Amino acid sequence: MALAIDSVGARSLSVPIAVTVLSPPPPTVAMTAPANGATYWTTDTIQLAATASGNGGATISKVEFYGDGALLGVAANPPYSYSWTTPNAGTHALTAKATDSRNVTATSTAVSVTVAVPPVPTIAITSPASGASFTSPASISITVNAAAGSGGSITRVDFYSGTNLIGTASSAPWGFTWPNVAAGSYSLTAKVVDNRSSTATSAAVTVNVAQGAPTVTVDAGFDGSTVNDDTTTLTGVVQAPPNSAISVNGVPGTITYDGHFYVNGLPLQSGPNALTLTVTTPDGDTATQTLSMMSSGPGLFKVTATPIDGVAPLNVAFTVENPSNT
Repeated sequence: MALAIDSVGARSLSVPIAVTVLSPPPPTVAMTAPANGATYWTTDTIQLAATASGNGGATISKVEFYGDGALLGVAANPPYSYSWTTPNAGTHALTAKATDSRNVTATSTAVSVTVAVPPVPTIAITSPASGASFTSPASISITVNAAAGSGGSITRVDFYSGTNLIGTASSAPWGFTWPNVAAGSYSLTAKVVDNRSSTATSAAVTVNVAQGAPTVTVDAGFDGSTVNDDTTTLTGVVQAPPNSAISVNGVPGTITYDGHFYVNGLPLQSGPNALTLTVTTPDGDTATQTLSMMSSGPGLFKVTATPIDGVAPLNVAFTVENPSNT
């Protein structure tokens, strides 16, 4: 009603008018994925999707996705969707809740999905047998018996020595050969991975590699070559335990951590030279190689570097000599 008062104070009430105030219509929302009753593995990503529309002139502000009443994710724009990663095992009720521009909400009918733990693959090392012995440098062939869980397939098999990855097989029969194995005792395992990212690791197999006899091999190109100088540098590779020594005709050389060696400043006589390389282990075992080289005598110039090795940053002094006095 309305009350009117005139200039002399007279009052009058209007006739009452009845009005009805309605609540705004809620939005419309429905789950479109996943399908009701769908099943998944815990390693799967479940794609959730919904349709939503405003009513009475309202627009959709957001769609929230819930699993068992707990918020999983929010989509602000169509198409309204969310990726649910690493779901827990069990049966879950999934819903979508739409909120419109008037802050009115509506919740969809729930869909039920079942999530299960996938069957794990199995793997066992079939060769070598635990306790097997080898001689360095060993080549160890590792074979396995690997099987995927029901409904799955094997993606790869990784091979380990202790915690160190030493190789991978990406196709059947899932074997691997470990080359150039040094002396020592090793614990070998194999880990299978399937297409559902499920894994299994084999029981460990212990192998023992005994130290083999030392060997020494000069690099190609030295034996039978001619040097236009009265000194040379020899390089090559050795198979020997740590702290072994290398020499050529009594001139000591250096063995690097990766089994290579070099002997710098090796003196040569003019004409043919018979050279004997000798590697000696800490236990006194030796291996030798002989070769021949020709020398045409002193070169016109001789460049000497001092020192010849070290740790960076390294200051090196170079000396230039003229042995032939030309």
